[in-house]
Amino acid sequence: MRVLHRPTGLVVTARDERSQHRNKALALRRLEAMLRQVEAEKQEAAKFGRFIANRTIEGGNEVKAFKL
Repeated sequence: MRVLHRPTGLVVTARDERSQHRNKALALRRLEAMLRQVEAEKQEAAKFGRFIANRTIEGGNEVKAFKL
């Protein structure tokens, strides 16, 4: 059994069981696990991006005012 997730293009196959229904259920579970993993990786990348952006913020030069 082959399952395709059209929005992401992920393809999962399952040929472990003799029953088509069991293979379909297994493929759907595998696809769900892959989608959760992809989402976790996206969240981790966004978190890392925010961390890097925060580390690269520069304070700038302080403004000095001279009174004569």
